[in-house]
Amino acid sequence: MALTPCLRCGTLHRNGTYCQACAPRGRESRSPTTRAQRGPGEWRTQRAAALQRDEHRCVRCGETNQVEVHHIIPVAAGGTHHLDNLTTLCPRHHRHEHHRAVTPTAARAGLMQTRPRLA
Repeated sequence: MALTPCLRCGTLHRNGTYCQACAPRGRESRSPTTRAQRGPGEWRTQRAAALQRDEHRCVRCGETNQVEVHHIIPVAAGGTHHLDNLTTLCPRHHRHEHHRAVTPTAARAGLMQTRPRLA
């Protein structure tokens, strides 16, 4: 596996998006029943509300074909399904959000600069 910079501190490591020191702790402490307690309908309800709020259009380009709902802060990083954390994107902009990467120069300097966003 290749070395990747930690999304929080920029240090290079081999295990995912965060180094061991910066890894979110909430996910590790969740019990297996949390998802069942939360209920399967929460995501579907909030997803539908986000699509309605954004008029089934990508908030970046206005595309209406095959739009997707994106978590601004990923659930794995402590984000929620709350409407304030959701946005509607076309497949192109959704893919770009998930593939933005820290530049090597920024990682060496300890800065969190990312590639520019698509229009």
